[in-house]
Amino acid sequence: MMEQMKPVAVSEPRIVRGYFAEVPVRLDDPGKWSDTPLARTLVGQGSVLNFSGYLRPHGEKSQFKGLQVFAHIGESRSSEAGKIIVSAGSDPKFDCFADRQALAAGDFNKRELPLAVLSLLDFSRIPAGDIHLSISSPIGPGASLGTSAATSVAILRAFLGSDYPADEIARMAVFVEDKILCVKTGNQDQIAATQGSSLKPSACQYIRIEDLYAFSVSPEVVGNNVRRLFETAVVVYLGGHNSSDIHQMVGDKLRENEKLATDKLRNIGMTAALMAEALRLDNVDLFTKVLSQLKTCQMDLHPDLINSVAEEIILETRESSGICVTGAGGRGGSLIVHFYNPGGRDRFAANFLAKYQNLDYRLFDVRLADEPKSP
Repeated sequence: MMEQMKPVAVSEPRIVRGYFAEVPVRLDDPGKWSDTPLARTLVGQGSVLNFSGYLRPHGEKSQFKGLQVFAHIGESRSSEAGKIIVSAGSDPKFDCFADRQALAAGDFNKRELPLAVLSLLDFSRIPAGDIHLSISSPIGPGASLGTSAATSVAILRAFLGSDYPADEIARMAVFVEDKILCVKTGNQDQIAATQGSSLKPSACQYIRIEDLYAFSVSPEVVGNNVRRLFETAVVVYLGGHNSSDIHQMVGDKLRENEKLATDKLRNIGMTAALMAEALRLDNVDLFTKVLSQLKTCQMDLHPDLINSVAEEIILETRESSGICVTGAGGRGGSLIVHFYNPGGRDRFAANFLAKYQNLDYRLFDVRLADEPKSP
């Protein structure tokens, strides 16, 4: 029997030119929906305070992860300039490819998000060859955590660098959805991803919105008391949804009575300022009160934003001392549940996994974007 094997020398690395970026997803977001075009038409300036962070499967000791993009330049086997080949193992619907010259000329499938983002970049400084781009997400698509926006931001961050201005990357990511894909979009998800992935990452930001492309961002300090509520939080993933369809659904409902819609949107926008006050005071009671108010305002916009499964889980969180729930998005999406202590979280998780073990639901632990991702 062989007792010991001598290490075998690895070959010289073939990938010597590469790009990498990792960006957080968007978490709690008081003021949500006030970043949408309809809200600005009816109310004027929007206000959102959002948190950004990283995820890992609940109970595991692995590293927390965000949405990752890795690209390397290989030899061209297809054309003189080469191709761009996108692979998204976590969501194969993002798999796509295009000729580099055609992409530069605007000749590509305008429904492909990665290609739309890449079309904004000038690759003339990169030698001819195939650009292989891999996308990996810590959570399934359509999670109501801004993963599509994070995909756009991660691609731009990879090629432009962590020191490229966050506001400019956010505007580029918004442009892709607004002008190239032509889908309904706000801008807070893009801002969360860019602010959380800059040279000095921010876990929380207050956003004042005049237009999709005109906004100001102020990083907010997250104190120890509120920070602990994220250490014992879980994201409950209930399956994917199409965010553009959700925007359309809510917009159609609000247009039925624009005067009433104005009041509803103004109320939900006010939760951003209230959350800013909770952070300034580092007050847990006010934090949970604001998120409870946010949930009520969200349901007031459209009753289907929180579906029957989500409502059932909300009731179950109370039995485990769950203090507030946000998120959810129509038929799928996510819930974000905060607990006072690890015991409440673990009781909820055990009951949840036992009850829904035959369904494709998932639980994730949370780490804020300004904290180390290692366990």
